[in-house]
Amino acid sequence: MLENNSFSPREVRYLRISKTQVLQMILYTKPEYTSWFSDHVFQLVLAALQPLIPKKISDSKSKDPPAEIYRSGVFQMAYTIVNSTQPRHYLLLQNAPVKVEEEESFGAREKQKDFTYDGFTIYKKALVVVVEPYDPHRTVEVPDFITLERKTPTIRDYIPSNDAANGAT
Repeated sequence: MLENNSFSPREVRYLRISKTQVLQMILYTKPEYTSWFSDHVFQLVLAALQPLIPKKISDSKSKDPPAEIYRSGVFQMAYTIVNSTQPRHYLLLQNAPVKVEEEESFGAREKQKDFTYDGFTIYKKALVVVVEPYDPHRTVEVPDFITLERKTPTIRDYIPSNDAANGAT
C-alpha cells in the first residue's frame, strides 16, 4: 500500500495473472492529475482492467495490438501490451515467519523460523496504462510510443445498410 495515497506520474506495479506469473503494469498520469489519482481510483482502474487483460494478452501473442480506450464515469484510460524494456529483474513475495513451539526441559518456548520467499515469473511483455479524469469534451492523450487505432463512429455504424435490412448478403 502506498503511503499518503501519493502517486507519481509514472508508477510500476505487478499484477498476478496466475499462481506463479505476474504482469508488469506501467501506469502513467499527467503530473497535474497525481493529486486526483487516489488509491480509490487505482482500485477502480484495476477492477476495469481485470476482465480486459486476458484478451489483450492473447491478442499480443500474434501481433502488436493497438491501444484501446476505456471510459467510466470517473476516469478514462488507454491501455495496451508492449514488449518489456525493463532490464531483467526478479520479484519475490516475502511470507510471514512461522512461529513453532519447541519443548524444552522446563516448558514450551516459541521459536521463530526464518522468512520464506515465493518467486514469480515476470511475463515477457508489459501492460501500459495512461489514465486521467474523465471529461467527455477531451480525448485521452497517449504517449507517442503507443500505437492508437481510432475510429470515429458515424451514424452509419448504428443504422443497418439497405442491403442488410432487405436480407441481402
